[in-house]
Order: sequence, then C-alpha cells, then structure tokens
Amino acid sequence: MSSTNKTTNLKLNSWISSDKPKRVDFVEDNTIIDEKLGGHILNTNIHLTTQEREKLNSMVYATSYSGTGTQSRSFSLSFAPSFVIVFKRFDSFNSYVSSGSYTKINGAFFSTKETTDDCGSISGSSLTVKQSTSASDGVFYNLNEQYGQYVIVAFR
Repeated sequence: MSSTNKTTNLKLNSWISSDKPKRVDFVEDNTIIDEKLGGHILNTNIHLTTQEREKLNSMVYATSYSGTGTQSRSFSLSFAPSFVIVFKRFDSFNSYVSSGSYTKINGAFFSTKETTDDCGSISGSSLTVKQSTSASDGVFYNLNEQYGQYVIVAFR
C-alpha cells in the first residue's frame, strides 16, 4: 500500500503512522526524484555547462606593459583569445606624421580569424607586437616603443 498522503510538488510518498511502506514505494519515489532533479540539472537550456561558466567568468583579460623598444615582443596570456586590442596609453590610436609622410600606428586589433604579421599577431595564448625602426610603405608600427605605456585587452 502506498502512502495515504503525497508531497505537494513531486507527489512523493508521505506516510502516516498507520501506513505500511513497501519497497516499491521507495523505488517509485527515487525514480521521480531522479527524473525531475536529474533532468533539471542536466538541462543545458536553463543551466550553463562547465565550459560556458568558465568562459563567462573570465571573458576579458586586461593588463599593461612598458615598451622595451625591441622590434618584436611576445606575451603569454592565460588563455587563447579570439580577439585582442593593444594600444598606447595617452596617445591616439594612430596619427599622421607630416614631417615623415607616414602614419604612426599606436594601437592594433588582433583576431584569430584575420591574422596579420605587420604589427603583430596572436597564436594560441601568445600575443606578439612589433615596433618599427623606420617607416615602411607610409606606416610606422609603434606597439613597443621604449618606455611607452601600453594596454592589452584580450577577449575569449
């Protein structure tokens, strides 16, 4: 005989003192709990997976660096970004230098979809930026000027 009463939400057995529980009652209750609770926990339409939660908890990484003046400089990031922005603090993203007839690039966008090696690149969790020694084809890359202050913003 199942219980005289049932719980409100899941309709589990709620015995009174005169009820005589049977094994089948416990098996049925466990099946209901497993279907309802297990189905709820595993429903990725309403719950995030571990990978999704990790990504949301750390979607952006930001840091700064002081330029060394070397032609190429690499940074190891804590994850493999899909998009990175690098820019020189307190300066425009790019500017035209009329005395030399070239454009000075003080900031750049890097993506895993579109890669260019002109001003740097990303590969896996490694970011490389470049510093020109002179203008070439009307462009001077300025992403590692000695003592220049730069910001890196990386997105998963």
